[in-house]
Amino acid sequence: MNRVTFRYVKGQPIPEHVIRALVFTGKVGFLSFDIWESCFAVGSDRWKSMQFEYLKQEGYFANHRNPEASSTHVLGPRGKDILDEVSGTIVTSPPVGHLTHDGVVAKSIQKLESENLIYSWVGERQLKRDGVKEYLISTKEDVLKYPDSVFKIHAFDKQRIVAFEYERERKALSRYRAILWQYASLTNVSMVLFVYEKPNIKTTIEAAMKYLGQTALTDRLAFADAAAWKKDPLTAPIQLGGSVIELGKICLPKTLKKAA
Repeated sequence: MNRVTFRYVKGQPIPEHVIRALVFTGKVGFLSFDIWESCFAVGSDRWKSMQFEYLKQEGYFANHRNPEASSTHVLGPRGKDILDEVSGTIVTSPPVGHLTHDGVVAKSIQKLESENLIYSWVGERQLKRDGVKEYLISTKEDVLKYPDSVFKIHAFDKQRIVAFEYERERKALSRYRAILWQYASLTNVSMVLFVYEKPNIKTTIEAAMKYLGQTALTDRLAFADAAAWKKDPLTAPIQLGGSVIELGKICLPKTLKKAA
């Protein structure tokens, strides 16, 4: 991240955690107060709320334009100016109906990043915006389909790419077959991780995999229960083939790799 010291209009330095929140908001397209409070803000609950209100008043964040998303915020003009300075990514906000889903994805990624387990990551909206072909998994009905997020970790002595899918509702068996078939061809992806809310989602994906038979994806397909994942993605049990792993145990943090 750019080491330039940014300052508020009155001259005080803008804290690093605020800059990180702005960069994060640009990459995912929104920031809920819950994510601000749990992932970025420091101090007492009262101070966290006061600081966020100040950031909105000064134009670093702004209310979502849809009144149904009253607890969700987007970049304000001054926030965008800072991201221009640091060459940050700015994507459009997801539709209101997607905010709950995207909030889980965003919070998961931020938790892993805050523990230095992610070396780099990109979200679905940025992948769509840039038309990245290497992670494209569907163009059905001219709609581009990408993983909810793609992130890089260092595990088992090498850097690995994880395609992350958060499934709130079960899709049709035929749709999972098509998605898995496409994932099977993405040989650059080391693990395809499905975090599922309901057991029938997992069984449907497994049935789709069984239908496809033995493919290059078989040993890369992974599952995690959403309840455990949302509690802590570092310790959530992940079923990968015949093994159970935890990202907090298998991943080498960036700080340790640099020290080595």
